[in-house]
Amino acid sequence: ANYFGRRYLGSIQGTTRGIQTIAQAAGPLAAAAVFDASGGYFGIIVAYSIALMISAVAVFFSRKPQPLNQETA
Repeated sequence: ANYFGRRYLGSIQGTTRGIQTIAQAAGPLAAAAVFDASGGYFGIIVAYSIALMISAVAVFFSRKPQPLNQETA
């Protein structure tokens, strides 16, 4: 809400929650597939850790968006 305002909060949350739900459903399935293929969870833990680090770096370096010009919006 601080970046995009209340006007867009619902659509942003709806989009991110949809993606989050899909990821939460796919995560255990991917972990099970890796376990079945390799006999352990090391590979999937490494993959999840890398994804987490990439996400953290992306959030850290993100900048506040510039306000839209009301004449062109």
